[in-house]
Amino acid sequence: MKVKILVPFRFEIDKKVVEFAPGLGELPEEAVDAFVRAGYVALIDDEPAVKIINKPKVKATKTVKNGEEAE
Repeated sequence: MKVKILVPFRFEIDKKVVEFAPGLGELPEEAVDAFVRAGYVALIDDEPAVKIINKPKVKATKTVKNGEEAE
């Protein structure tokens, strides 16, 4: 399963020690749940690719200072 690795760590796969560096990587299905709970990896589907920002459509033209309108 593809995951985003957050911190460097070592993991034994098929009696071989594999080092993982921060970035994208593959982990076996049975190990993903434990590493997600430990905070070492994040599922790629959980994080949005784009942040949506709501911008105002019309810019405010008048400002108010001390209860009076200013130009």
